[in-house]
Amino acid sequence: MTQPTGVFVRLPLSEAARELLVDAAAFGKPDDSHDQAILSIGTPVTGGDTSVVDYSEYEPKYHDQGMGCGLEDRGIHDRYEAMGYGWDQAMERVCSEFPETVLLTAHQAAIAALEAEVGRLRNVVGAARTSIATGNPMKAAYVLETALKGPEA
Repeated sequence: MTQPTGVFVRLPLSEAARELLVDAAAFGKPDDSHDQAILSIGTPVTGGDTSVVDYSEYEPKYHDQGMGCGLEDRGIHDRYEAMGYGWDQAMERVCSEFPETVLLTAHQAAIAALEAEVGRLRNVVGAARTSIATGNPMKAAYVLETALKGPEA
């Protein structure tokens, strides 16, 4: 199995990004053209391993003797109402079996950290530009040197 690549794509898409995706959907394009288009408009999520989770181990067992139990007790005789009840019960059961990692991903934390770092560096560049504009290039050099050491410096 191919290791997936996490990509953060900001919505709404720009006109250029929409055109890329439309071009990828055109006839005669290779099978991976959609993946390539998304990679070209998105920001790859780095700083951690992207792992594929095999959810089959969490799959509830099919109980043929118990399927449909509770319909008579609830007075459900209409087949559409029975399907609705079955769907609700199945979704409740399946969702209860998923591990917590489905709900909270490390990618969200990685994206937040990346956005915070981008914001910090934009502030540093702004301060350096201000220092240069006011005739203080030494201060600009100090600001940039400190920024390169990281936020803990």
